[in-house]
Amino acid sequence: MRLGVLVSFVVLAACVGCALNPATNKRQLILTSEAQEKELGRQAAKEVQESIGYVDDPRIADYVSRVGGTVSKGAPAGQFQYEFRVVEMEEPNAFAVPGGYVFVSRGLLALTNSEAELAGILGHEVGHVAARHGTNQASVQAPLRVVTGLGAAATGLVSNSLGDLVSGAGGAATDALFASYGRDQEREADQLGQRFMVSSGYDPAALSAALDSLHQYAVQHDQDDGPSFFSSHPSTPERVEATRRRATELSGGVRPSTASRAAHFAKLDGLRMGPDPDHGVFVGTEFLQPVMQFRMRFPAGWKTINGRDFVAAQSASSLMMVTLVDGTDPVKVGRAIESRDGLDLKLREKRIGSLAGARGEAKAKIEGREAVLDVAWIAHGGELYQVVGVSPVAGEPGERAAVLRAIESFRPLTANDRSRIRVVRLRITKARDGETMASVAARTGSRRSVRELEVLNGVSAGARLRAGQSVKFVREERY
Repeated sequence: MRLGVLVSFVVLAACVGCALNPATNKRQLILTSEAQEKELGRQAAKEVQESIGYVDDPRIADYVSRVGGTVSKGAPAGQFQYEFRVVEMEEPNAFAVPGGYVFVSRGLLALTNSEAELAGILGHEVGHVAARHGTNQASVQAPLRVVTGLGAAATGLVSNSLGDLVSGAGGAATDALFASYGRDQEREADQLGQRFMVSSGYDPAALSAALDSLHQYAVQHDQDDGPSFFSSHPSTPERVEATRRRATELSGGVRPSTASRAAHFAKLDGLRMGPDPDHGVFVGTEFLQPVMQFRMRFPAGWKTINGRDFVAAQSASSLMMVTLVDGTDPVKVGRAIESRDGLDLKLREKRIGSLAGARGEAKAKIEGREAVLDVAWIAHGGELYQVVGVSPVAGEPGERAAVLRAIESFRPLTANDRSRIRVVRLRITKARDGETMASVAARTGSRRSVRELEVLNGVSAGARLRAGQSVKFVREERY
């Protein structure tokens, strides 16, 4: 389960005045002091950690931190103390918040094909921070943006008296995007990033390669305007070409070595590409949670959302959600809610399979329509689970029945259930002379299409590989 939190920040204090930025050598109208920026960044970084989470792999975290620390040495000394984190996002993305906090998703990390490319991405974000792009505005926007709409659906469906029951909906922040930058700011961040790369010993041409891979990914997945790196980082062939030309001026066109690529790939070996099974996974319509040891089947055809602290499903007119609540006695907790909110839930003790439980239901007027609220509390493994379903009476036929079936499907996880859980990882192999990605995919049983592998490895369609060349592929493994 994952929980997204919508956060907003208000810029503190009045204008500090125009100052010369040591990174850009330009005068800026700065609305916050560096101390205030650092505090804003600290708060934002805390929200990112709580909302999205960091990749729990010290080997990868240390690698990204080392590369980021190296490239940030090219930034003005003493301006900010930079920190680098890998966040739990499948989508390729990178963003920064004021004060020197830089984040890269594991999805973007998987797309990089050399240490220098990673340095280019991180250097670009350092450029945004050093240029104080985010704080050279009237306000600092939230780094998190709700994209699922579940929170809005919950508050729209449930009256105030019932709102506490679905407070866990909050917002599912699967999108971690800093406020969109203008093209001039993007170009400036590219320039600064490449300058930082050169002063840190990295080939600045690698930023062009990284941007091109991101562009190819976006084209392939039709995400130019979707929830990805490109939602906040406009990328065009013109920008790729501009960074390529600048790299030639800065370095004479030196290319990354094959050894650097192989060493970088070795660092990525084992990187998770799909959902984290520890947070639970969907196998078809069934949700399997190996840590909390339960399973539950959600209605077919409903949109499912796996949050950090909840799991939910939503149809066009109905929704249901599972959260943990305080307490151990289902009936006692249900009665406490009845008493506190003045609800008539017609509460009754009812076992769910072999588990102790309590069930209740109530009717409510929602936007002038009759709706039914179904609630269940289920005790399992020393925890108490709350399942809430909201079904408009005049909604799609059978939706309430689907909610009730889902509630009744809650069961302890079995060994057979656990054996169905898979984890998808990035793995590395050595190419045979003259192989193509099609033959690598066939030989390794890769879980990605040939074109996806070509983009993942930064090679052109149908390209012939060299003997011993390190190649990424994606494999499904036992949990």
